[in-house]
Amino acid sequence: MQRIALHDARSVLGWDTVRSIENRYGAVGIRGALRKAMQGGVIQQQPPRPVALMLAGAIAEACFHVADAADPVAAREEVRVLIVRFLEGLRVPTAA
Repeated sequence: MQRIALHDARSVLGWDTVRSIENRYGAVGIRGALRKAMQGGVIQQQPPRPVALMLAGAIAEACFHVADAADPVAAREEVRVLIVRFLEGLRVPTAA
């Protein structure tokens, strides 16, 4: 499943097609969540499209990292921690 979804799809469909699919079904959903979080004052105002594309790209590369890891469980935990840190960096600062 991992090989087909992550590796073979890119060679069969081509990078442009895969990127279009990832943008349509990944980045668009992320962008909507980012907008809601910005409107709710949870994260700082940012241009949602580039942030969504960056996050979608990071998640896609993280999937490759986990799929190719000798220890996928440990790799998944590493990725989880890093994604949480990235998202925490977008939060609206709290008053100390």
